[in-house]
Amino acid sequence: MKFNDWIEKFISKNKIDKLEVLKIEKDFNTYYFTIEQIVGFLKIIEPQEQQEIKKMLEEMDENKEEIKDYLTCLAVGCINAMEDVAEDNEEAM
Repeated sequence: MKFNDWIEKFISKNKIDKLEVLKIEKDFNTYYFTIEQIVGFLKIIEPQEQQEIKKMLEEMDENKEEIKDYLTCLAVGCINAMEDVAEDNEEAM
């Protein structure tokens, strides 16, 4: 099963509300992401990273750990990626 299909089924199976907003504080800034936005980001990252995330989520699910906490950590990765793109764009100008 492809990662994109798997993550959608995983979120649904665990009854996670994709419209729930997670608050992330980083470097004195506050960011808000829906779970749907985080999942969207996960769908476009490198396949190797997707497989590592899949493995981690499956382990967390098996151990009944809080999946939303991990999604919040992944959102920090989204922020870092956006900041890197913004810096690259500034340098290109």
